[in-house]
Amino acid sequence: MNQEPNRHDQGTTSIGKGSQPVVIKKNPNTWYVSIYYPQQEKTGHYSRRSRTFASESEAKRFAAAKFETGAEVTAGTLNPVAPKRIVAPMGIENWLSEAEPPDE
Repeated sequence: MNQEPNRHDQGTTSIGKGSQPVVIKKNPNTWYVSIYYPQQEKTGHYSRRSRTFASESEAKRFAAAKFETGAEVTAGTLNPVAPKRIVAPMGIENWLSEAEPPDE
């Protein structure tokens, strides 16, 4: 199966010569909050729902509201944020009481 290369194959070997520009979309969301829904409140197959946020303070406000209703809440940073941070349900209360980082 010797096929002649098409014009698309040629574009991948030489960078900057006729190749299409690559658009990388930066995800503005850096935090997630995941809520566990008890069996009687499930709305489908999954018992967890997650939501993403642009800042830790936004994530904390949402998590605090869900935590006050008695929901099991977890939170953390999304890739490629470093250092990675994961807040387990047992640590949510401490995380909510932490002072906000100065860069937000």
